[in-house]
Amino acid sequence: AIDVFLLPATEYERAEAAVSTLLDAMDVPVPKTGYVLLKPNLISSRNSTLACTHPAIVRAVARYFLQKTCRVVVGDSPAYGSAHRVAASNGLLDALEGLDVQFVSFDRPQSMKCGPFTAGISQWALGAGLIVNLPKVKAHCQMGLSGGVKNLFGTVCGFRKALVHFKHGDQGDRFPSFFVHLMHALPRTITVMDGISAMHTTGPTHGQPYPLGLVGGCCNTVGLDTALYNVLGVKPEDVPIWGECLRQGLFGAELRDLQFPMSFPNDFNGQGFEVPHKLLPQVFGPGRLVRSLCKRVMGKGGFTF
Repeated sequence: AIDVFLLPATEYERAEAAVSTLLDAMDVPVPKTGYVLLKPNLISSRNSTLACTHPAIVRAVARYFLQKTCRVVVGDSPAYGSAHRVAASNGLLDALEGLDVQFVSFDRPQSMKCGPFTAGISQWALGAGLIVNLPKVKAHCQMGLSGGVKNLFGTVCGFRKALVHFKHGDQGDRFPSFFVHLMHALPRTITVMDGISAMHTTGPTHGQPYPLGLVGGCCNTVGLDTALYNVLGVKPEDVPIWGECLRQGLFGAELRDLQFPMSFPNDFNGQGFEVPHKLLPQVFGPGRLVRSLCKRVMGKGGFTF
């Protein structure tokens, strides 16, 4: 069975102790070479204090690996704007001040096969000895819920994310299937989930705060997501990525695949957490594709086509 570690946590001011407890319990593999890449959700400067992974979580993970004498890199490829701009707006750059970490915007795309798909994945992600995936728990207007598997989409560089929407959105199961195959194409990944203050009703940027009060950790991203789905009481038909994980028969997609050495999903109250009842189209039309490209060319996010 897959060990999924869930801990009650209601205050970001005390996040470091909870994160250290999780990582110690997970028996995290510390890479002997290369760097540890921290991949928070830095989606946008808009509503960034709620929409993005909280700086206290990122700082706590960075400090943990620095104490293990690892080289630590922090980065993302936001949907809107540059990673530096988003990190400045939500306080992450301030939180990392004084730590020996490198902050990067994911660029240098490398064309990679992800199962039947091809995507331009940042060499920052592909070159990591270990990726620490740091999703923010939130509702999502296209995918129902954004968890660990969805958060790895940020390893695709800039405008190439819009291309994935354009090519594969609303093509049966192809769009959620892309996320699953992308996850498998990346180096070894563990996931630590920020669910202290979640976002619900809609997302990924303009939902409402929900006091979920948990942090979670697992060496299997699918398993941690499945635990979250059970905390919140959602169903596979509500979350296309979960449905795709079940369709592919991935270990960790069923609750029976999991065990909980700390808290159990039913120890948390997810009652009242709302996911969108009707999901918006996944596909980006030509107009939106052009707008996305123009923003990159105009310097609002760095041109990383």
